[in-house]
Amino acid sequence: METQYPQDDVRTLSALTNLSEVVCAELLASTGGNLQATIAMLQEPDTFPTSPPPRTEPEPDSGLHGLADDDETLSSCTTPLVAPAPVPPPTPPAASGLFSRLYAFLASIVSILGQLLDHSAPPDARFSANYESQCPYPHPAFIDGSYPDVLLAHRSCSRPILVYLHSDLHQSTQEFCRSVLGAPQIIDFVNTNFLLWGCTSRTAELFMIAHSLEVSGYPFLGVLGEVNSRMVVIDRIEGLMPADDVLQKLVQAHEMYEAQLVALRHERLAQTEARNIIEEQDQAYLESLRADQARERAAEEAKRIAEQEEQRLAQAAALEQSAIAAKTLLKEEKRRRIPPPPVDGGPSTAGNVRLPDG
Repeated sequence: METQYPQDDVRTLSALTNLSEVVCAELLASTGGNLQATIAMLQEPDTFPTSPPPRTEPEPDSGLHGLADDDETLSSCTTPLVAPAPVPPPTPPAASGLFSRLYAFLASIVSILGQLLDHSAPPDARFSANYESQCPYPHPAFIDGSYPDVLLAHRSCSRPILVYLHSDLHQSTQEFCRSVLGAPQIIDFVNTNFLLWGCTSRTAELFMIAHSLEVSGYPFLGVLGEVNSRMVVIDRIEGLMPADDVLQKLVQAHEMYEAQLVALRHERLAQTEARNIIEEQDQAYLESLRADQARERAAEEAKRIAEQEEQRLAQAAALEQSAIAAKTLLKEEKRRRIPPPPVDGGPSTAGNVRLPDG
């Protein structure tokens, strides 16, 4: 029974090699369904199988297609791949029939992949200069730098980003650059309303961005904008079309983005107003609570002072009563110490008292 492998892997390998999905499925079968191992097998001739992979039914046709004139299929891969530097086509091993033709064709594909997937090349720091050297036509102003650089510029001015992915191998690229990007109405509108950033197919950055934006055709223009703190694709333009149609789509995308910004501003304004009302209510509640707490503290302080005064008066009264009682006891004690008066007719002692005045 034929083993089924993920259709995404089959399509990815087919996009990279321009082979039919049937042949790609057989190549995946020879590596147990491992996409990276299959690509490595194609890049290293020593690991290539010496006989055609087994299949359930013979195929009358080789399933091979001619190499495309553009890199549209190469750029539509769904998984970024790292390829080594370009290598010369290897000498095919002794084989015949389908396998011989397949091996010779894949050797040329490997050489092309080595050029297109060269991740050692830096991003287009000067895309505009490269663009003008290949397409000497009028064009809108490009922002040179990497993709993160244009994101920073977008956040500082809130203008949407217009991403242009440039494939110098595509058959429609020159016409697109001349009749679309070179159209006066496109130049004026883009310069006024967008941040135009370009990337060439000769860099790994394009493959990562194409994968992120799910690009399926070239030439490609994508309108990007930040909504709710994340970048979203507002609209996309794929393939060659008249400049007026491109302008109409750009106008609609810009209006859509502006409408989203207006709605977002209204939403944020409503949220801010609601937050301000809540803060004002909280502030009023806190002030009322502080006033109530101040009154409670004042009442408690007055009560404490009154209680202290009552205690002081009670202590003073108690001390006064104690002093009176002690004085009364002292008088009684002195009174008890006075001897009784002499009895009439009893023994007595007479004494004279002479005063100083005689």
